[in-house]
Amino acid sequence: MATMVINWRLAELMARYRISGEELAKYLDISSNAVSNLKRADTMPRIDGEKLGAILDGLNLLAKKKEKDITPADLFEYQAPNESAKP
Repeated sequence: MATMVINWRLAELMARYRISGEELAKYLDISSNAVSNLKRADTMPRIDGEKLGAILDGLNLLAKKKEKDITPADLFEYQAPNESAKP
């Protein structure tokens, strides 16, 4: 059985809005290495709602030339299971 995948787009958003890992780490009060690990994840990491809210708050506060608020929909991308993988 194929499983769904939720793609994590933190690295893409940070690049688009020119947010450095150090800036986000300082805002979140975590290490730069922890932010780097979050950025490198291709699929959604296991984080709770509080941490997700803090990440979104940080992205919105630190974003440069932002046209609209960054939302969870910007941070995630749902990828349906591959139809060819069905038995």
